[in-house]
Amino acid sequence: MNESRSKKSAVRLMAIDVDGTLLDGFHRLRTEVKDAVNRLAASGCAVALATARGPQAVVEIVQQFAFAPLLICFSGGWIGELESTSRRPVNVRLDRRLPADIARSIVSQAINQGVEPNVFTPETWRVRKLTDEIVEEARIVNLQPTVSEELLAGDIEPSKIMLITRLDVADGALPPIERSIQSISTVTFSKPNYLEILPVGVNKAKAVAALSRLLGVDLSEVAAVGINALGPAATKQGFSDNAVCVQRAPVWRCPRATSPLEHRARSMPEQVTAAAGVQRGPAVWLGLDQRELDDAYNQAKYAPNRDQIVARYATNSAMVRTRIGEPTRVAYGSSSIETLDIYSTGRPAAPINVFIHGGAWRTGAARNSAFASELFVRSGAHSIVLDFINVEEAGGSLTPMVDQVRRAVAWVYGNAASFGGDPTRIHITGHSSGAHLGGVVLITDWVSEFGLPADVVKGALLCSGMYDLKPVRLSARSNYVRFTDEMEQALSTQRHIGMLNCPVVLAHGTLETPEFQRQSREFEAALRSAGKPVSMLVGEGYNHFELIETLANPYGLLGGAVLRQMNL
Repeated sequence: MNESRSKKSAVRLMAIDVDGTLLDGFHRLRTEVKDAVNRLAASGCAVALATARGPQAVVEIVQQFAFAPLLICFSGGWIGELESTSRRPVNVRLDRRLPADIARSIVSQAINQGVEPNVFTPETWRVRKLTDEIVEEARIVNLQPTVSEELLAGDIEPSKIMLITRLDVADGALPPIERSIQSISTVTFSKPNYLEILPVGVNKAKAVAALSRLLGVDLSEVAAVGINALGPAATKQGFSDNAVCVQRAPVWRCPRATSPLEHRARSMPEQVTAAAGVQRGPAVWLGLDQRELDDAYNQAKYAPNRDQIVARYATNSAMVRTRIGEPTRVAYGSSSIETLDIYSTGRPAAPINVFIHGGAWRTGAARNSAFASELFVRSGAHSIVLDFINVEEAGGSLTPMVDQVRRAVAWVYGNAASFGGDPTRIHITGHSSGAHLGGVVLITDWVSEFGLPADVVKGALLCSGMYDLKPVRLSARSNYVRFTDEMEQALSTQRHIGMLNCPVVLAHGTLETPEFQRQSREFEAALRSAGKPVSMLVGEGYNHFELIETLANPYGLLGGAVLRQMNL
């Protein structure tokens, strides 16, 4: 390769992830995205669409383009195209399958666990019955499965097996299967109740590298937009050091692949048209430059309706008070802000939910954060909403805020009987910076610091939070939070998992910033690795401010989860 070409190559192959980048949060292909991809293909660049789906499940997407894209399906196990009229798979370049004996073992284990197996080949999708979850998946991909008791008739070798179950049984049913088949397959939780099983070694990054070789395209001329698993292993599999790696964030040329940053692309046309390289600053965190990291901790960049939703918190809280009455306002400390609102239920010795509001540690108030209190009161639990100092009033330190929230929970434990609460059934719920504070509550040494039992908190739901403060400290939030090494260490919940001793439900929306999604995922992984009871909820199509509103609905994603956790 000549020297000038090696320094900067035009992109000749663009691989675009379908489910997390090409489509928006409602699984739609926006016109501006479609037009940008069409322009890219018209310029002579080969375009490949990468997806966990089978080829038949992307027919509707392919038909919207003015060209015939290459397809990387089943998360990298199949490479081919769709015939222009019949839309049948053709020109197959790669077709990895699960051996029939392994497939039979997996299907048998799933059925024994009460989980419905979905068996995929490039031409078919077979299920034994249509559960609500399978019907919803069929709606999303606009494809109907074949219902048959014979999932593996004729020793079919599947391209993929997907195990789908209800959220409330996923934690008990899926992990044992995952553990038992890790050595004979590639296993991924694409959702908390979706376990995807592929042949050993299959992933999209390897498939992109293989496709580049098949097309005779140098790896320095390959761009991958939103492709997962572009870590060191992908480099070993063929991604050169100067390959373009674009992972659901503005395009960059990276010296080597870094951890994937997953979010719904907000500027896909710019990503595609700028794929030959854009000017960026030096990487600050996981491949993000300073501007990108600042944006990843600035909710306004990803939620243009922020002000509308936050105002709705207040109006809905006011409406709740018209129905269940004004709260009892009680001091838990000596300063004027150290107060909490108690919304009481009529049930004696009732469980208690303590809500910790968000607001980037700068804003928020108990009175405007009671929108979910009615859910608890009418379900037979007390709802307590905390007020506490903000970080600017505390001189830039998070420590006084954490101290107040911990003392508030201790007050609730010690005074539960005064309002008819059961001190042995305290649960906490936190949102955003309130989820960060809630996480720190979970690692409190209640015995030595307060003389209370170690298990003061019996369960927690933490929505859209931050559990390691290092990247937050590197972001623009350090303009108003005076981080220190000691503060970062002490208040990063993920670094003190050994202190945590209650079940945790984590949640984030698919339209949140990449960092807020990553924080939840990595905290979940750390908890699971440590053997702690944890589950993850992912709100499809919800941004940072919208998701917490589902807490107010007993049938909402968060409302249903917290009621189950509290046995209400």
